[in-house]
Amino acid sequence: MEIKKMFGVLVAALFVLSLLPFALAEDLPANDVKDKVSEVKDKKEKINDFKEAIKEQSGKVETAKDHVEEAKKALKEVKDREEYTKAKGILIEARQNLVEKKDQLLEVRKEFNECKQNKECLMEHAPYRIVVRENLLRMADVVLAHLEQMKQRVELSTMTAEEKAQLKTGLEERMTKIREAKDLILNAGADATKEEINNAIKLIREAWKDTQKTLSQTKEKLNEASLGNVVEKLEKLESKFARVEQRLKEKGVNTAPLSEVLGEFKAKIAEARKEYETARQKFADSKIAGKTVEESRALVKESQEHKKTAFKAVRDAREMLKQVVQQLRNLNAVKEVEKEIEVGDEFSASENPQGNGTLQ
Repeated sequence: MEIKKMFGVLVAALFVLSLLPFALAEDLPANDVKDKVSEVKDKKEKINDFKEAIKEQSGKVETAKDHVEEAKKALKEVKDREEYTKAKGILIEARQNLVEKKDQLLEVRKEFNECKQNKECLMEHAPYRIVVRENLLRMADVVLAHLEQMKQRVELSTMTAEEKAQLKTGLEERMTKIREAKDLILNAGADATKEEINNAIKLIREAWKDTQKTLSQTKEKLNEASLGNVVEKLEKLESKFARVEQRLKEKGVNTAPLSEVLGEFKAKIAEARKEYETARQKFADSKIAGKTVEESRALVKESQEHKKTAFKAVRDAREMLKQVVQQLRNLNAVKEVEKEIEVGDEFSASENPQGNGTLQ
């Protein structure tokens, strides 16, 4: 019984306490109530502001992360390009040496032609063989330097690791053949006989013939990868422009003219991507075992046509960039663009599509 009484008192007390806020509210002046309501609204607005600020900062953090990754990639490219520049310097030096040795060979040949009529002179004309030997060595150095430079170009390309490994293996095989020919000349020494020199010449010619085919295939792959690299960069630019457009919309900016240009820009990039992938597939199909010569040639020709269409789409897309930039300027969106577009998004001269369907 006592418990029931206590429970009843407790319920009554809670009921009275629940009425106190209403009673106090009635005692407050109307202005005070409005102030309280206004204060609550202000707090809510501040909370929303903080949420927006947090959201914006989160976006900036993600963008910063992207920039860090791009910087790491750029640093690697710089190191790779240093190797490429080094290889290019070696090639230039080797070519200069070859020119000098060719000039010397011409002089010796001139002397030799004058000497051929005199048997005693001919017997003493060992310098002719020596110069020929040195000329062959210089020629081997030029070919090796050229192959090394091509290897660096492959490494700098946007091809897959598997594609790079396959091409570099082919180049290294050619380099091994050239080194074997060079060793044959070196081992023969300065007193190399006519037969030994002729054997070395034959070996170098055969190695160079195989090398030319390998270089041609490698250049084709590099051109293809360069086109893919340009398409990829355009796709990244389109994505960044889309983010800028979205931020402008969130700020209440009328982006209709910009949206129209970006739509055309995106469609042209999609066309370039489609034609590029089709060209790659056609070329790959041409190499499938069992194809006749005519079938392979037809597929290669189709591949080249699709590649030309892809190049045209890329050129059109890059022309549209001017319109996109103009629309962004009209909207005073330079700062928004600067948040997204970095120096790494620019195109190098080597990625400039040419009218003949190749990348120089």
